[in-house]
Amino acid sequence: MAQGQFQSVVNFVNAPGTPGDLAAEAPLVSQSVIVDSDGVTPNTIGFGASYITNVIPFGEGQNTVQTGNPTGTAVFAGIMANSKEQASFGGKSGPLSPTLDLADKSQVSVVSEGHMWVYMNTPSNIGDVVVYNNVTGELSCYPPSAVLPIGSSNAYATVYQFSNSAPGLCRIWLNPGVTGL
Repeated sequence: MAQGQFQSVVNFVNAPGTPGDLAAEAPLVSQSVIVDSDGVTPNTIGFGASYITNVIPFGEGQNTVQTGNPTGTAVFAGIMANSKEQASFGGKSGPLSPTLDLADKSQVSVVSEGHMWVYMNTPSNIGDVVVYNNVTGELSCYPPSAVLPIGSSNAYATVYQFSNSAPGLCRIWLNPGVTGL
């Protein structure tokens, strides 16, 4: 994740949240898992993750996720969340540089139901369907009347607040019980 996605200037109004932060005290389904993308892609807070099966030595996949959905057939685990729970070892430019990336085999919370702040990789409108890239886990959205973009998996969420004409921070509502997503 680029450093430019963190608030870097003083505004009259602070940024409403950080990607991966919870946005409301609403019904929430979250669990603690181990993330291990085997060094293929960064494990970035605020990105989509899917369950890994037949993982050794961590078990049979009940508690292990990977960023994205490389096979396109894995079960959606949720969006990696709660950056403030993580020990930060810094980013590429030094030990104090901001980052939302986690090392492989880190423990992280994934949220599968609730309200979250996320960085949307595409312009967004309230009501758009949220998907995650199968390779990188980055979130994007598309209008509900369109077809699921190739190379993406459903995040079972909609844009709930903050339409953007360019990529940017928005609030989503993860709701796996809603049909038609």
